[in-house]
Order: sequence, then C-alpha cells, then structure tokens
Amino acid sequence: MARACPQQGEWSFRHEILDVIGETAYVRGWTAYEDGVIGNLWVIRFAGDRRCRSFTEWWMSEET
Repeated sequence: MARACPQQGEWSFRHEILDVIGETAYVRGWTAYEDGVIGNLWVIRFAGDRRCRSFTEWWMSEET
C-alpha cells in the first residue's frame, strides 16, 4: 500500500493501551484506509513531570 499523503481518502483509527509499566506505555493502533490497514506499535516513555520523554513507533501493513 503506497500513498503519497496518508490523509487522502477516507480513514479511521482505533487504539488499545496494551500495558503501562513504570514510566513506559505500550500502545497498539490501527489505521484503516480504503485500500488496507496499517498497524502501529508505540512505545512512549514519560518524564517525571508526565510529559513525553521519548516516542518510538513501528508500523506495518496488516492483512485484511
């Protein structure tokens, strides 16, 4: 699924918080486009003041 601009066309998004361990959250997300689904895994690390200290994202095409 190649796209020049992911905002083109109809799409929807949903997410699920998998776990929060200490200052690290793990979130699974799915963005459904007209021609397929992109899955995401986010690892979010928070600072002591609760602001995001780091954000890592992996994405992959999903079978539909």
